[in-house]
Amino acid sequence: GPRGALPPLVPGASAEEAKAHREAAERLASIAYVAPSMLRNLLGRGHAAFSTMQQQDAEEYWGHLLDRLQREEQRQRASGAPGCDSLASTGGHLGALFEFEEETRLQCTTSATVRYTTGPARSIVLPIPEERATNKAEVEAAKAAAAAAASSEDAGAAGSVAKTARTGEGEGDAGSSSRAAAAAASAAAAPAGSAPQEVPLKVPFEACLEAMAADAFVPDLVSGATGKAEPHTKRTRFARFPPYLMLQMRRYTVGDDWQPKKVTAEVVVPEMLDISALRAGGGLQPGETAMPAAAATDAAASAAAAPEPDAGIVEQLMMLGLGSDNACKRAALAVDNANAEVAAGWLMEHMGDADINDPIAAPASAGGAAADEPPAALVETICAMGFEPAQAKRALRATDLDPERAVEWLFSHAGDEDNSPEQAPVTTEWAGRDGDGKYELFGIISHLGKNTGGGHYVAHVKKNGTWCIFNDRKVALSHSPPFGLGYLYFFRRLDAPGSLSDEPGKPRAVQPTCPVNAE
Repeated sequence: GPRGALPPLVPGASAEEAKAHREAAERLASIAYVAPSMLRNLLGRGHAAFSTMQQQDAEEYWGHLLDRLQREEQRQRASGAPGCDSLASTGGHLGALFEFEEETRLQCTTSATVRYTTGPARSIVLPIPEERATNKAEVEAAKAAAAAAASSEDAGAAGSVAKTARTGEGEGDAGSSSRAAAAAASAAAAPAGSAPQEVPLKVPFEACLEAMAADAFVPDLVSGATGKAEPHTKRTRFARFPPYLMLQMRRYTVGDDWQPKKVTAEVVVPEMLDISALRAGGGLQPGETAMPAAAATDAAASAAAAPEPDAGIVEQLMMLGLGSDNACKRAALAVDNANAEVAAGWLMEHMGDADINDPIAAPASAGGAAADEPPAALVETICAMGFEPAQAKRALRATDLDPERAVEWLFSHAGDEDNSPEQAPVTTEWAGRDGDGKYELFGIISHLGKNTGGGHYVAHVKKNGTWCIFNDRKVALSHSPPFGLGYLYFFRRLDAPGSLSDEPGKPRAVQPTCPVNAE
């Protein structure tokens, strides 16, 4: 049953055994539980996508879950609810345990000048370079065998149809059709062992890390040094290592036919992970020349003439199901409306950005129109929903005085330091906020299914040294966790509170798994 069930009582059991069985059944029936569907309905309430029964992306849902928890935690702290002091000492909300800062290095290849920026993130996305697979020959041989088997089945079915036509002996068209259908069904029902099995590509995890850490080429970006569109390279590193790390394998991409596809390659993720080599250097390094900032007049002119996202590109990205309307608009603008293919590539690279689904704020005009005082009526409308006047004004300015978008903006920016209601101060520098880049795997979310539009998600969690599978309301021990086929992987830093190491404060020795330089 939904709450679990005891094995049936063995016939001939004693009175004592029957009593014990009855008491165990009563205890099991009294256990309170929350069905997954109940939790899903609660968290999805009011959300355009997650309130439906359609297939949703687990990574997007994870971000939605953290946002909902953050808003509720901040509301509880603002109301002075008991038990919230511990949240204030760890960044103010549960999601802070996953948050970190990325340092991005941008270099103009023409002038060799560099610029460093730091931005927030709460996950890393690893590409799967299928060209680095170690079993290409085996995969090609399996495909050839499958094609040969299919060709043989087609030839056999055609021969059966011809023979039926010659030996029908007056059965007529109906008899011929039925025999042909029976022959085709017989060919399709061949023993499973006789059909070649599909062989997945096997890509080393180190290859995925190297692809993520490698310099990315950015064409036609305006350089602060030359003032013209120049080729650039971009590199991202960790400014700090969070207590908990969520790693996403990029298993969903766009094929050559512009249709979404799932990457089924096997990438065995290690249980012990060392990414210390990916720590950022901390800004400008010796021998580097800083890229000049654009002149203020140029910045104002650029803001005044800010382009609009190309509607055609946005529509193509939306039809492909690559993200929300705001995400697709952001992708089109990021590539200067080049084309849908380039925008799709950018969007796949930035799926994990914290602001990817945020509304795009209108740029301030030269006269400072964006800083004008919003109409009092709109401010009062938003304040009636429980927000403060300063919050309402800031949200209205950021959304071009659109009250509906302003409310969405407030929810999506609930964690912003200058957008929070007055409440107990939150500690931004707390114990355990940063540490060594050594982690241990404790959770896996994997997708069962061959395409992005359907399927089923299951979770594997390591509890007390044992892996368990969570499949809706079914929970069982797992003897073979899908280390190579997961979509989302959850790690706990070894020196973080509650780590899985043998002794608190004494993390296990971890072999480096990232063969890249820290530069």
